[in-house]
Amino acid sequence: MAEHHRSGRDQTAIDIGDDCKKSKICKKCIFRVPKVLRRQNPEAYTPDVVSLGPFHYRGKRGKEEGKEGKGEEDFQLMERVKESYLNEILSEMKNITLKELTAKVIELSDQKEEGELEQQARDFYSEPFAHISSEDFIEIMVVDGCFLIQLFRKCNYPKLRAFDDPTFNMDCICATTYCS
Repeated sequence: MAEHHRSGRDQTAIDIGDDCKKSKICKKCIFRVPKVLRRQNPEAYTPDVVSLGPFHYRGKRGKEEGKEGKGEEDFQLMERVKESYLNEILSEMKNITLKELTAKVIELSDQKEEGELEQQARDFYSEPFAHISSEDFIEIMVVDGCFLIQLFRKCNYPKLRAFDDPTFNMDCICATTYCS
């Protein structure tokens, strides 16, 4: 994997897909915590501050019936932060929209003839997430990915932080992000 590391002045990229392409076997590597472990201490396996990826996704309907975890109201602050970070990235990209960015990601993936990007991403998860539409799944990946990129940028470059950014101004959140 080290030979697939590219670095530039403003960007670094590591191609993590090559190992799967070579072996033609991509095993599931993202799992829900087994119930036997959750029963011991359910709160230890439930996000408190931010939810990333589809496991805790509740969609526009709020908390789903029969699903463990918290409802979207528990993540409202960080969902607003995710949206803010996304908008910061989109504005740096000449004010494109989330729909345009998502379409471009799909288009670039299709140009490489590597198969459908969404299916590749879904294949890493142990569950099919049939309750999440294609559009919503891709949006989750793009929004959460942009949030993480912007969070890492702000951790490394404090000048990028807004004075009122809750991620860096609230002790309970700042302590969980390990950024100083």
